Amino acid sequence: MSTPGLTWIPVAVRCRPGDLSCQRVSMLDLLVLCVGLAGLVWAAGALVDGATGLARRWRVPELLVGLTIVGFGTSAPELAVNVFASLQGRDGLVLGNVFGSNLFNLLVVLGAGALLSPLAVPSSARRVDL
Repeated sequence: MSTPGLTWIPVAVRCRPGDLSCQRVSMLDLLVLCVGLAGLVWAAGALVDGATGLARRWRVPELLVGLTIVGFGTSAPELAVNVFASLQGRDGLVLGNVFGSNLFNLLVVLGAGALLSPLAVPSSARRVDL
């Protein structure tokens, strides 16, 4: 198993001098990648802890906070990309981003979560939502 940054090293070694489409991967690039991933993991934990604390302080179900605040926070970057792509007339990018994101969330994220811990769906939700 290899890390995402190290998989690019064989490609970078094949770069020819003067080839502008090919850039070499430096150790600084790998360090920045690792620091960025560590920061992402820390920020995700802080987001979950903050959302849970907010739900307790407001005395609302954690599910409500998770579905609204955290859901909006994870979708905001996609919204920005879609707005700018739409303004530039790149409709294919907008549609691909929307469909791809939704399919990924439904199939991969929900499926991975269900593999780690089976999802219990209350019977009341099954009657109303399904």
